[in-house]
Amino acid sequence: MMRGRRFAVFALLLAALSTGLKCTGLKSRLFGVDAGADAGAGDAGIDGGTDAGIAEDPKCDAGVKPLGCGCTSETECDAGNCTDGVCCNENAINCFGCRRCDGDNRGTCVFVSRGDDPKNYCAENPQSCAAGVCDGNGGCAPVDAGVSCGPASCMNLVAVGQYSTTASQLPVCDGITSSYCPVASSFPCADGGTCGDAGTCRTTCGVDADCVQGFYCAGDAGCAARKSNNSDCDAGNECQSNVCTSSAKCADCDTHRDCSSQSSSCISNTRTCGTCSLSDLSCVSAGFGYCNTSAFPIQCACTPTNGAAPCTNARAPFCPTFGGLCTCGSTGLQCTRASGNICTSTGDAGVCKVAPQNPCVSSSDCASDACDAGRCGPVGTGSPCRYNADCAAGGCDSGICG
Repeated sequence: MMRGRRFAVFALLLAALSTGLKCTGLKSRLFGVDAGADAGAGDAGIDGGTDAGIAEDPKCDAGVKPLGCGCTSETECDAGNCTDGVCCNENAINCFGCRRCDGDNRGTCVFVSRGDDPKNYCAENPQSCAAGVCDGNGGCAPVDAGVSCGPASCMNLVAVGQYSTTASQLPVCDGITSSYCPVASSFPCADGGTCGDAGTCRTTCGVDADCVQGFYCAGDAGCAARKSNNSDCDAGNECQSNVCTSSAKCADCDTHRDCSSQSSSCISNTRTCGTCSLSDLSCVSAGFGYCNTSAFPIQCACTPTNGAAPCTNARAPFCPTFGGLCTCGSTGLQCTRASGNICTSTGDAGVCKVAPQNPCVSSSDCASDACDAGRCGPVGTGSPCRYNADCAAGGCDSGICG
């Protein structure tokens, strides 16, 4: 009888386990398993849980694979394209670089998102404005506009005395191209400065030659624009006219010698140049001969001898013909005051060049043929002069270094 009961219990237990029925209390008593924990584990197994990760679509296991299924060769795919390890609507030739088939839209070749480059297709190169990532449109992205892509350069434009202007260049990316550094735009140096030895614009100056024409060196303040008439001044180089009067004002003239043969008289109350007269002796005082009232317009004239009215102005020390104008050599011209020029000779071979103490960029600019630290040096004996300081030896007597 006892044996029959034990057999019945054993048969009942086997039936429960074989049918997957939950026998929580019994299993707990028999095997010492925690009922709560076991129930959870048992549920997961019954619900069909799989290993960690994302399982492919069951369709990928049956025969030829549709788009999006993993692959290792084209023959596996219905579309005949195995690209980026998946069956794709495009082959690898068409879905290259900044395109991909294994992204969010798996199986369809799409553009790689901006800023990514899973295939390492885009090379980074600051000199060609290449950012080294995709642009979101199937190409490689450029670096941001304004980023430097080449060395700065600066060029002074040749002129006499002071450079006429400058051309400074800083190549920068335009935010569009990623294959080359765009041609830099040229712009003048700021505040009248010139290009320094380092190929960049100067930010300081020591002499006027460190500034372009129309500017002078104002010391610690840097290059400053030359001043118009009636402005306060300390020296002629501060003025557009190159004349600073004895009353410390920029003006056309301070004496008759600042004027010209055609307008030789420095009018005292306005400090402007006017027509000569027989009574004012302005032509003689200016060193342009005598006042020829028979001429039209009235102007100074000279005699070709060392008579009473010789040419003694350093800007026009040569008298080519009787009754003609004093000129610089046979050029027929008078050197201009505003440019700071004087004539190199009292004879017919004279030409206009920069006077002593005025700015220069090369020795050939100067009447003395000597440019030292941006200023023309003094001229020799027998050369035209304006002031005693213009002469290397002796003084300036009647417009000639003695």
